[in-house]
Amino acid sequence: MPPRRPMELRTRHEAILNAILQKSVLTRDWDRAKRAFGLLVRGRWVDLRKVWDLGRDLILRTEKNQAQAAEYLNRLILQYP
Repeated sequence: MPPRRPMELRTRHEAILNAILQKSVLTRDWDRAKRAFGLLVRGRWVDLRKVWDLGRDLILRTEKNQAQAAEYLNRLILQYP
């Protein structure tokens, strides 16, 4: 079997992380969803603007200190308009 090209591996990796993220959100497993989201946005191929809404919702649902969460989101808005 020939080795896979890097782009195919990236696409597969992104698809798997998306599946984990979506299932975690549906089952309300917020810790797992946060971990999957964190791994997903670390990929250089991911456009953060496309997953921005989901990330915002995760932060607001899971953070106990809402003021810190709002401050963090404001910083992200400035970095990724």
